Amino acid sequence: MLKIILGICLLSACTANSQSNTRTNEKGVSPGLTNTSVAVLELFTSEGCSSCPPADQLAGTLQDAYKDRLVVLEFHVDYWDRLGWKDPFSNVAYSDRQRIYAEKFRLGSIYTPQAIVNGTSETEGSNAYKLKAFIDKNLAAAEKGNLFIEPLNNNEKNTISLKWDYRNGETNTIIHFALVQKQATINVKAGENDGRKLVHHNIVRDFTTVDSKRSAIVKLHIPSDLQQNDTKIIAYVQEKETGKIVATASIGK
Repeated sequence: MLKIILGICLLSACTANSQSNTRTNEKGVSPGLTNTSVAVLELFTSEGCSSCPPADQLAGTLQDAYKDRLVVLEFHVDYWDRLGWKDPFSNVAYSDRQRIYAEKFRLGSIYTPQAIVNGTSETEGSNAYKLKAFIDKNLAAAEKGNLFIEPLNNNEKNTISLKWDYRNGETNTIIHFALVQKQATINVKAGENDGRKLVHHNIVRDFTTVDSKRSAIVKLHIPSDLQQNDTKIIAYVQEKETGKIVATASIGK
């Protein structure tokens, strides 16, 4: 699995702008395009929530509409698992990440489906009007700095190692790395969505965060059920104080 993932494709930025030129570093790896922007939509969802399927569907629709200008990440929370159906993609770490946002936005509780755009705007995940407005607003601003990520060879089973470098950007930031499953279809057999066939897009299967003060190496775990042709890696830089996402990069299409 590791060798296959390392050969996915040329590293590229999650941006698209026909008027911008891609610069490469000394190793020929492409950083984020300059003077462009990408919006990141983090969707907190669950297969145990009857209100979530429309949000999952909207996330896929928005990804298709904005293409490389939008990064969609589905974080499946675990607090619905006790109500009859355990979401196979759920993770307590993703529930904890949502709680951090709830504190930032001064919300009384966490809920699904919730969508966060670029770390600064939140709304119900099925609210197409607000989501489009938030995305368009963030696409009007340039990214801050260039984020480089590069896969490295290692001998550890079911892991992928990445070297990263964030240059000429904000210093009081953190970098998130997400191993993403591009799509999945699940037949739910219990809970609020019993009998429904659910389609997911860009499911976060592993996630880790590091400080961006210096270049370093990070590792992501590869689940045994994840197929190489359905995999990509998303990295994004987030300001510690404001929560704003300011740069992105990816491996895979």
